[in-house]
Amino acid sequence: MMLIWQMKASMEYLSLAYTNERPDVRKVMDYEDGKLSTWPPIYVEYDTYVYDDMDESYERVPNFPSISGNITCDEESRLILDELVYDHVEFLPLLSHTIKDRQLYILYPKTILDCLDNEQSDFVRTRTGYIRGISSHVFRPDSIGDTPIFRLPVAGSPSSRPYVRDEFKQLIEDNKLTGLEFRKVWED
Repeated sequence: MMLIWQMKASMEYLSLAYTNERPDVRKVMDYEDGKLSTWPPIYVEYDTYVYDDMDESYERVPNFPSISGNITCDEESRLILDELVYDHVEFLPLLSHTIKDRQLYILYPKTILDCLDNEQSDFVRTRTGYIRGISSHVFRPDSIGDTPIFRLPVAGSPSSRPYVRDEFKQLIEDNKLTGLEFRKVWED
């Protein structure tokens, strides 16, 4: 049985904020090859303004803090995931003047699979017909193969939220890594 999950960063934990200009990660990636073309120094810090007590906020620092719609991860998570996702993601390093004890990365899925059955899937569209989302996913399993993490080409550009196979989700859960939420979108 194949299970596909949509992954996003949880908002229940401390998140990150950019301290310099917010990068458009998609603009620095080469969609044809899914490779990093350039990566400027990007500085981040913990977004602590929502917490009254700094001690409380640091108790909620996850392995995968969110940052403006991108999923980030710490070094521990990168090492755990590396063997499974090596060919399918870029770990884009983040810098910080205030976070000295952890190396953080944007986890950027570079594999784009045209594996959605567009005839059987249901799309959420705007009044003008632009695809805004997918309400019901139907995948072609032969197009996914053993790819652990991927994005979909939707409306001419890759989706921003990654999809993962059950092996990826299980690895996160088995290692008790925090900061991600998974929503099951399909099973075969």
